[in-house]
Amino acid sequence: MTYRLIPAFLGIVTIALVQPATIAAEVKGDRISAAGRFLSAGVSKYNSGDKQGALADYTQAIQLNPTYALAHVNRGVVRSALGDRKGALADFDRAIAIDPRSAQAYNNRGAVKYELDNKKGAAVDFNTAIDLDPKLVDAYAMRGLIKYETGDTKGAITDYDRAIKINPNSATAYSNRGVARSALGDKGAIADNNRAIEINPKNAELYYDRGMAKSNLGNKQGAIPDYTQAIQLNPNYAEAYYERGNAKSNLGDKPGAVSDLSKGAELSRQQGKMDNYQRAMELIARLKGK
Repeated sequence: MTYRLIPAFLGIVTIALVQPATIAAEVKGDRISAAGRFLSAGVSKYNSGDKQGALADYTQAIQLNPTYALAHVNRGVVRSALGDRKGALADFDRAIAIDPRSAQAYNNRGAVKYELDNKKGAAVDFNTAIDLDPKLVDAYAMRGLIKYETGDTKGAITDYDRAIKINPNSATAYSNRGVARSALGDKGAIADNNRAIEINPKNAELYYDRGMAKSNLGNKQGAIPDYTQAIQLNPNYAEAYYERGNAKSNLGDKPGAVSDLSKGAELSRQQGKMDNYQRAMELIARLKGK
């Protein structure tokens, strides 16, 4: 299984928050002002975990002001989070049509294209986002991810270097750079993964990445506790079960490997990741056949 680096989060454009209760009075007056207040309420709801409520508020903002680029950007973020990637793309397309200089719209559209396995199209969007905003950390992190996955490991590291220079507290950039460095045999890679975890110790994917970096550098035993920590933080982390099972297999723990691989396969099936499911089942078959 290839590395599962951490995609940068889709960015929500925020403005000053207000209480939703003030919105109704505005609707009969200035529609532009009311649209702004719906946007603010949507941001507040999204940040509190109410994605459906945020979606409704952003939609209302767009109905009041159809050329509100920020509302299209934020609604696209929510749609992506809810699994509606085609709807998200439509919103980001509309935001770009309204405001062709919106770096965040290009960045977010690139992230969704990446999720839809359109890496070439995603790279174009990230390039444009960086041209428009040379300090957009997420765009460098995502472009680096694509470079890594398409074989340009050194180019990926360069992008992560830029991201870290702009934001020394970007856990994503440190973690991804650590994985890329480990692929080149650089033992200093683990320091990057350690730094990422210091920044965000509750992120399961950061422990997964450190486990992968350790494994890539030959430390299979040391990788297992990191996969375990990732699973504790996210019990549905199919990839972590797979990689822990793979590490146990390499260390001769066949029963433990089969148990983890079976769990990873089942989670992958439930999550619709059929390539990962098939890969796990093939490794289980090989282990049982020995």
